[in-house]
Amino acid sequence: MENKKHILLVDDDKINLNLLTEFLTKRGYKTSAVQDGQKAIEFLKENSCNLILLDVLMPGINGYETCKRMKQLREIKDIPVIFLTANNDHDSIIEGFQSGGVDYVTKPFNSLELLYRIDTQLKLQDRTCELKKALQEVEKLSTTDPLTHIFNRLKFDILLKQQIEISQRYVSSLSILFIDIDHFKFVNDTFGHNIGDEVLIEVVNIIKTLIRNSDIFARWGGEEFTILTPETDLAGARILANKIRKAVDEHNFEKVQKVTISIGVTELKITDNAKKLLKRVDNALYNAKNGGRNRIEVLS
Repeated sequence: MENKKHILLVDDDKINLNLLTEFLTKRGYKTSAVQDGQKAIEFLKENSCNLILLDVLMPGINGYETCKRMKQLREIKDIPVIFLTANNDHDSIIEGFQSGGVDYVTKPFNSLELLYRIDTQLKLQDRTCELKKALQEVEKLSTTDPLTHIFNRLKFDILLKQQIEISQRYVSSLSILFIDIDHFKFVNDTFGHNIGDEVLIEVVNIIKTLIRNSDIFARWGGEEFTILTPETDLAGARILANKIRKAVDEHNFEKVQKVTISIGVTELKITDNAKKLLKRVDNALYNAKNGGRNRIEVLS
């Protein structure tokens, strides 16, 4: 069953409210009605709606002030407001738009005109929502590795620079791990790339269970991953690296049985920039691989 669009009617005149309620209900809309601006704001704090028809001349706070206050509240500010009023002078219309309204209908209104204006705003709202969702999806695709659904290298580079600035400004610890799946080419050559992809995903899922929400986990490329650990010194990063290495080593990979990883670890120095930090952790990873794999190496 299709959800009906919900319109909030705000007018101090009960007759107008009843007429609008009957008229819009017959056209398939769901309606709610209140008789002053403050009640409208309180209603919207607890309930959602798709559009507001707002009278201008009301006791207490008028429609313009009501709209201004609505636009200051996060949960309300994006709901389109159409003003209904007998005032049709230029200054009143301008004030309506300046206070946050999207349209202005004068009383007595033409029924078809009102329906057209409502329909136009609701369609525009739907398209805006679709556009926001599309932009969010684009943002996700541009920052997320499509296979493992963790950050990609581009996003990691941005976050790394931010974390270095924060760490150096507040003199706080920041460590980094570089992780490489040992002999991954053998996995791909022996079992195929589809199984290789499954191994990548499985390793990522193991690591996710061992890191904090504040840790930044990304696919560096191929079978290499990196973890940035804010507020973690070298000793803490070494402990984390050992937990990850051991968990992967002891895990039974259904298709390939045995997988191991090598990990390089280092900590940010006060004189480091991103390039220096990455170079040192890369050297640590190289030492781990060159030293026999399935091990960690720490460079301070």
